[in-house]
Amino acid sequence: MTCLPAPRARLASLLYASMACLALGTPVPTGAVTQAFDPSRPWDRSALGADALESTPAGKRSPAQRAAAEGFEQLLAGRFTEAEAAFGKALAADAKYLPALLGLADLRLRQRRPADAQAFIERARALDPASPDVYTAFGRFQFGQGRYEEAKASYLKALQLDPQAFLAHLDLADLYASALRDPRAAEQEYRRALALRPGHTPARLGLALALLSSGKPQAALAELQAVAKAAPNDPTAWHLIGRVHAGQGQFAEAADALSEALRVRPDFMPALLDRADVYAEMGKDSAAAADYERAIKLNPRDAVSRVKLGMIYQRTGATTRAEEAYRAALRLDPRLAPAANNLAMMALRAGGNLDEALELARKAVAAAPQVPQFHDTLGRVLRARGTRAAAIAAFEKATTLPPPLADPWYQLGQLHDEAGNRAGAMAAYRKALELDPKAPEAAAARARLQALGR
Repeated sequence: MTCLPAPRARLASLLYASMACLALGTPVPTGAVTQAFDPSRPWDRSALGADALESTPAGKRSPAQRAAAEGFEQLLAGRFTEAEAAFGKALAADAKYLPALLGLADLRLRQRRPADAQAFIERARALDPASPDVYTAFGRFQFGQGRYEEAKASYLKALQLDPQAFLAHLDLADLYASALRDPRAAEQEYRRALALRPGHTPARLGLALALLSSGKPQAALAELQAVAKAAPNDPTAWHLIGRVHAGQGQFAEAADALSEALRVRPDFMPALLDRADVYAEMGKDSAAAADYERAIKLNPRDAVSRVKLGMIYQRTGATTRAEEAYRAALRLDPRLAPAANNLAMMALRAGGNLDEALELARKAVAAAPQVPQFHDTLGRVLRARGTRAAAIAAFEKATTLPPPLADPWYQLGQLHDEAGNRAGAMAAYRKALELDPKAPEAAAARARLQALGR
């Protein structure tokens, strides 16, 4: 039996939907996350200092303002070299122009150069120590450094100085949503930001996620649908609509929404990966495989999609292609425990190289020691090699970890049975039947219990 990824909504600050599975049939998270909207990176959606330009019409801007405006445009487009040149030009025109310094700080945050970002923020503070924009910049810097309480204090100071500081409200909401895990406070701050800018798409998306985290999926869905209507060329809302439907088990609706996101932007990876997961959940193997293959072409270093593709191949009987996919995944990321585990199970079932199967099973356990399925696989391999005591230890370990599995109990029952440990065998068989009375091994377990009970 193979296992395929199943998208599930996990409503904390974000929606998570990337899963990997085991050949034993139980999904196990790999840690891979696909997301289009990330409140933990506020600099992805707005630029520090840009708001200062809004009060001055383009035709009346100074040379410093015109150059800074060009810098912000380039920054938000991801053209960092051009942005840096434009901000430099602004400072050449006016060495004390605060928005240009904050723009350069923002640029350095995006470049993952926090020390340089801090230096520009300090220069800005020296020019205007009471500027709410400077405190917002410090908050963003602290946010990125994981200093969440300090970031909160900085944002609150900015709002104390100017209750209408839109960016401080937005960044504070993001902080509540992603790091502080306070969706109600996040919802409140997103609404305050939207009161200042009613049509701001990132704030509306953030509000939708906060509503989801607060257990209000229908309200979130309504907000997302409104965003999709207002911004038809932005795939993000459709992507999140798909996530909401998938989290509620509405997979056909999820597939439709994710397809709409891909119609808007065919190379939008988060939607492509999630649609592949949805198709896999629906049993549409060929469609799922096509999406995973497309994702790998777009990102050849995507190891998780290779694992999921391998599971599709394995389920459809294409074992050679499955093995190739798993091995390719491990070459990219040797820590991908599901790939190692599934290869071990494939080798075991094919009567292949048990030495390699043991190495792979041990690699899976070492990478993810809290996953009971991996210990179960290790036990199976050890049992096949005739190392009974080690196999029993592996199965017993599997029984101590959540979620509770029937298989290691069935395996323990058989091992105790073979060793003449009647009491141990009966106890293990009973536990296995309690956990899964419809498993393939159940009939044999009942028969053995009857025989042992005589």
